[in-house]
Amino acid sequence: MSDPTGVASASVSTEATTVYDSYVDVLETGNVEALQDYARSVRANARQSQVDDRTRWCRLTS
Repeated sequence: MSDPTGVASASVSTEATTVYDSYVDVLETGNVEALQDYARSVRANARQSQVDDRTRWCRLTS
């Protein structure tokens, strides 16, 4: 069965791990700058590939 989102499982797993690690870092250090930078990067990448941010979030969370 093919993935309806077109996103490879390994890619989703890597993305989820990155997000999790970023949040843990914020909780441990109280520094949100790295997480903010990551969020900006995700947004820029979504714009470049012309993927709506809401659609991207749905793909990552479903």
